[in-house]
Amino acid sequence: MNVKTKLLINYFLVILSMIVLSGYFVSRIELIGNLTVKMYNHPLTVTRAATYADADIVRMHLGMKDVVLAKNLAARDAAITDVSRLEEKVFENLAIVKEKILGVEGAKLIEETIDVFRQW
Repeated sequence: MNVKTKLLINYFLVILSMIVLSGYFVSRIELIGNLTVKMYNHPLTVTRAATYADADIVRMHLGMKDVVLAKNLAARDAAITDVSRLEEKVFENLAIVKEKILGVEGAKLIEETIDVFRQW
């Protein structure tokens, strides 16, 4: 082999290794980007869902008072419907928290919370 051929082969190997490493680095950057998005979106989503669930539970308590103090059947049925709607919203928000919560302790806590709410 002459010098020109060796230089061409080495040049080709350098270009090939740069392409392979660039592909690897792009995949790593994409992974880091996805983890960053998850890290920043997670607390907001979980906090918002937990706050909405908490507020809806308070509204359910108020709605139960309306069920008990209803003057007629129509008012009682409307209050029961409202409480049932709020209960569904609470379960939806708890499902969001369950889906997005991080860690073993967080998963255990949300399971206990859902069980307690279901029993209530």
